[in-house]
Formats: sequence, C-alpha cells, structure tokens
Amino acid sequence: MRGLLPVLFAGAAALAALPGERMYLEGILPSGQPMQSSGLPGTAFACSSCHLRSGLGKRERGVLTPPITAARLFQPRYRYFPELDPAERADLPEAVRESLRRPAYTEASLVAAIRDGVDPAGQPLSPAMPRYRLDDGATEQLAGYLKSLSPEISPGVSGTTLSFATVIAGKVAAEDREAMLATLEHQVRIHNNLWQNAQGKAYRSLAMREPALAFRRWSLAVWELPGPASGWRAQLEARYREAPVFALVGGISTGDWRPVHEFCEAQGLPCVLPLTDFPVLSGPARQTLYFSGGFRQEGAAAAAHLARNGAAAVVQLVQDSPEGRALAAGFREAWAGPEVTVLAPAGRITGAFLARLLRRHPGAALALWAGPESYPALRQIASGPDRPSLVLMSASYLREAVWAAPQNARPSLLLTYPYRLRRPAGAMAAGAAPVDLVMVENDRRVRSRAYAIMQILGEGVERMGRNFYREHFMEGIGLMEDKGDTDYQVLRFGEPCLSAGCYLVRLAPGPVHGFVGQSQWVTF
Repeated sequence: MRGLLPVLFAGAAALAALPGERMYLEGILPSGQPMQSSGLPGTAFACSSCHLRSGLGKRERGVLTPPITAARLFQPRYRYFPELDPAERADLPEAVRESLRRPAYTEASLVAAIRDGVDPAGQPLSPAMPRYRLDDGATEQLAGYLKSLSPEISPGVSGTTLSFATVIAGKVAAEDREAMLATLEHQVRIHNNLWQNAQGKAYRSLAMREPALAFRRWSLAVWELPGPASGWRAQLEARYREAPVFALVGGISTGDWRPVHEFCEAQGLPCVLPLTDFPVLSGPARQTLYFSGGFRQEGAAAAAHLARNGAAAVVQLVQDSPEGRALAAGFREAWAGPEVTVLAPAGRITGAFLARLLRRHPGAALALWAGPESYPALRQIASGPDRPSLVLMSASYLREAVWAAPQNARPSLLLTYPYRLRRPAGAMAAGAAPVDLVMVENDRRVRSRAYAIMQILGEGVERMGRNFYREHFMEGIGLMEDKGDTDYQVLRFGEPCLSAGCYLVRLAPGPVHGFVGQSQWVTF
C-alpha cells in the first residue's frame, strides 16, 4: 500500500494549495462562507477537529475517529489488523481471515460519504460525522485535499530504524551535557533491546503481528553546535542534509533556543522538550514542544501571585542579562498595577544604590531579577531602615548559589520555583506546608527531565503505530493524558508549553537545603 501511494497520487503536494485545505482545516468554503453541515456551520465541525491535520484520526475517550488519508480511504478496511497491507493480509492464517468491514472508496463513494454520511457499502457513518452541504465544485476540492494528506512517510524512517538527534547548542556545562546524554542513550539502549525480542516467536504471534511490523530500533545522533547562536542555523541545516532525522529529542542550551526553534519550524521537524530556559513563546510553534515558558513564565507567575495577594506597587530591578530581561518581560505581561522597571547599574549592585531606589518607592515590593552578585547589597539593606517588606528573586537564576542567600534577608525573600513541591512523609494530616528538600547542588534537573522526555517519546512513537508521519507523531503526543509524576506539578498536553505555572517559595530555615511553599501552584 505504502509503495503504491506516490504513484497513485503523484503531484499531491500541489493539491495542498487548493481551497480544499481551508475547508478541511477551518470549515470555510472557497467563497469565504462557513461550510454547512446538519444545520450547523462547518466551522463548528471542521474535518481536522476530529480527523486531525494529518488525516490519520485519533482514539479519544474510547471513541475512534478513523483515518481518511488516501492510503486508507482507497484501500479496503478490516476490523482486525487494519494496518496490514494486502500482501501482509494474504499471509494471515485462513482461520482468522475476515470479510470486509467496508470496500475501498471510489471517487463517487467518497462524495457520498462527505454529503450523505454513508460508506462504500451503503452503511451509515457515525452520527458524529457531519453531512456537509456542498456543491459539486466544493466537494471536488475537499476530496482532492484528502488525497494530499500524509502522502509519504516522513524522513528519518527506514524499514528497521527510526532516527533521532539531540542538540547541544553553545556552551553547556560538562555535567549537564553528560547527564542528558547518559539518560537519553540509556533509554535508547533499553528500547533497542526489545528489537532482539521482536525477532523471536512472541512477536511473530498473531496478536503481535501489527506491533512487530511497527517496531523500529532507535538511533540517536548528537548534533553539537559550537560558536555563537548566529551560526547554529547553518550548522543544523548541514547536519540535516547529511543525515535527516525523524525528530529532535531533548537537547540543551543555556542560551536562546530561537535558532533551533526556527530551523525545526521551517523543516517541519518535531523538537520534543529541549532543556532550555529561553523557549520561543511567540510566532509559529507547531513543531516544538517545551516543558515550560522558562524565565519568562517565572516572571509572569510572580506577577500573578502578587496581584492575587493585593500588592499595591512593584519596582523591578533588572540585571542586564538574558535571564533578567526574560523575567522582567514575563512580569510586565502579567502585571496590571503600578510598576517601575530599573536597569541595574553596570557592575555589582550596591547597597547604597538599592537603598536610594527603595526610598523613592516606599512600600513597593522589589522584584530583584539578578544573580547572586546582588547578595551583598541585599544583606546590607536587610539590616537597615530601607529594607523592603518583600523581595522577589528567581531560584532558577540563582541556581546552586540560592543556598548562600543572606540569612538576614530570608524573612522577606520570596523565590519563584518552577518545579513541583512535595510534603514531608507523614505530614499530610498535620497540614504542613509543601516543601522540597531534594534539591541538589546542580538543580537543573537534567537527568530526571531527560528521563521524562524519553518516556513521552516512547508513548508518542507507540501511538503512531506504522503511521510514520511527523504531523501524526506530534498529534499523538498532544492527545496524551496529563502527567503528574515528573519534576513539574503537572504536564498538560495539547499546548506548546506543558507546564504553565510556578510556585512561590521561601528558603527553609537554618542550614537545610530546601524550600517551603508559600503559594499554591500559580497559573496565569
């Protein structure tokens, strides 16, 4: 079936530009009017809302929406082993061969399905399938677009292997690099060990026939991108020309992820959960899936928390750094009250500068978007008459230096913290505040997040079955159930950023390295 498709529908790429595309995706006719179906506008039931952009359908809450790509429509459909092609089906034992569930569609029967909701055997389709009121021209255009859906499997797939790559962009700490690679490569080895079993009798059993045919071993290339970010795009293009991959998996950078993001969007290349504090949160984002909004999200969560707790005014003191600018930008986006943003002076922030700033804005909370170099100034004003009632900082920005925060400043210090908190064992009934006492010296959580990436990758690949299309791969991930067993409070699929929130915490008292929650999970 797959080998015949390019011959049957040569030139399908050209069809994608037809008005049928807008009909399929948005329910809008070539005239600009909404399609009509069963008394309701087609915009309420665009084809893609159920059959997805790929046309490969979905199973959600026990309801199956079947695939409507040309490869599936124009082949007979069977109830059991529906993905077997005719040659593979001929190898089934005689005892389990079955009659057709429906014959292959023809041009005429496809028109009848679109307009009247009947299949090629004359059986009514599901009541959930709209009966569209279309004239001959519009019907032809929609049917033509269906033939263009997922015409060929995506690059990076062979009969035995599914090829991935991970990106290490710019200067990355050796411990972070090795923590990510060790975890990704270990999970690849675990998956590939199954390949040996796939050759055994268990995978040749009838029940395992389709999973065995879908199974591919994984390969993982490491794409190192040295030098400044301005050169990363060219390096990515060269790597991709040399050896195309099906998707980018993980990846890590301490700088702006934009060059990688834009490359993936241009290539239609999925990028699954890179470890970056600087995701791209504007513009097209169909291909890249992030854990969170990074520093920008932390700033917005801080603003939302202050607003909910009746803060009157805020002064943002911003270090001129990517981290500081991202935190301040996120705060401004979510804050509606009085706010003053001041760029920190070049060099180290002094106590005298901080005191003068606070005297000009009495009673205002201080959002101090700076690193640990601000600690001496914070220590100085915490013991003086100008000490602020509340200081906001970012635990992610401070990293391991968070534990060196001045003791005298801690009572007024509130930190943004993007990971989930745990309650101490046995303290639930006592109503103890949630805490996190598992933070280690390097809290980028690279290893644990990389493990989560591979679990999500595995489920996404399994959902594809034999439909090795990047679009369908990303659709499958978007339909996953929420996950509450990762470093984040919860991962909700279906959005470009899976974790949309943050905690506000204080440092645990004394020498203990840990946090005490001061808020519920703050979303915005």
